[in-house]
Formats: sequence, C-alpha cells, structure tokens
Amino acid sequence: MIQKILGEHISIEKWQSLSACFMILFAILDPIGNLAIIIGLKKKVEGDIDSLKSSVACFALMVAFLILGDTILALFNIDMTSFALAGGIVIFILGLELLLGVSFFKIDISTHKIIPIIPVAFPLFVGAGTFTTLMTLKAEYGILNCFISIIINCVIIYFVIKYSSWIEKKIGNTGVSFIKKIMGVILIAIAIKIFRSNL
Repeated sequence: MIQKILGEHISIEKWQSLSACFMILFAILDPIGNLAIIIGLKKKVEGDIDSLKSSVACFALMVAFLILGDTILALFNIDMTSFALAGGIVIFILGLELLLGVSFFKIDISTHKIIPIIPVAFPLFVGAGTFTTLMTLKAEYGILNCFISIIINCVIIYFVIKYSSWIEKKIGNTGVSFIKKIMGVILIAIAIKIFRSNL
C-alpha cells in the first residue's frame, strides 16, 4: 500500500535515506538554534537581512563543496575515513555547544560588514561542520540525497531568516533553548555513530 502511495520507483529505503540525510544536515545547519543570533544581527543593522540572498549563498556554498569536495581532499591527500573522523569531532563539538550553551567557535561580527554572505551564510550556517558533514553524507547517502536535502534546508533557512521575529514571539526564548538542547543531543549521537563506523 505504502509502495503504491510513494510510487513504483521510489522505495521506502530511499525515503528513509533522504529523511536521514535531511535531518542530519538540518541538525548541523541548525536554523532554529541560530534564530537568536539572526535576531541579534538584525538589531545591529539598519533594515533587515536579505533572506533570499542569504539562503542562495548557503545553497551555493554547500553545492560547491558537495561537487568539489573530493577534489579538495585529493589535493591534500586526505582519505575519506580520516575526513569523516575529523568531521565527527567537529560535529561532536557543535553538539556540545548547543547542549551546554557554550561557544567554542567564535563569530566576530564586529570585524565584518553585515551582509548576507558574511557572517550569515558563512560561517553562521555553512561552516566547517557543514562542509565535513556534507562529505560524510555524500559517502553515506549519495550526492542526489545530499542535493535534495540542501535545497529543502535552504528553503527552511529562507523562512527562518524572513520570519525570525515572528517565530521568536511564537515559541519564546524557552522554546528556542529547548530546541537547541535537543539538536545538541542529536549531533552528539551522530558524531558517536560516525566514530563507530570509521574506527
């Protein structure tokens, strides 16, 4: 029955792979967790942050690394296992940040002009953790699942930036904090899975 609903050529396994790929990337990009930072940035600039340019910049950065990532690794003679383990460490640290409410990766907005690319697209959303995760996901789920997951996540980023003030009013600071902690636990679990798979 489910097979007929999903379509003859789309298996449940493919949907599960796409869902897993999307959720992992969503946890890394953490659009809800970054909500407070987006709101803070909006207060520092005149007018608003361009949500369309920001999401397009995120898309371009991730697709570029998804396509050229293997070439970059080959250039530095790094194998996928080593890169996956390094990515696992970064993901683990990002998880600790969200869970404990600390900041290991500093974003100094005072030295940058606030524009959609810096620091919104990079490094707020698309940072080192995103790049390492994309390479791991590409090896695990394939480039098509990664590409679709990137598109969906960038759409979410667009709406989070555009309606950040409205979202804040609806869920409140407590809601944002709760989501960040849940995402932190998920990221730590993902990191442990990566370690177990590559050691």
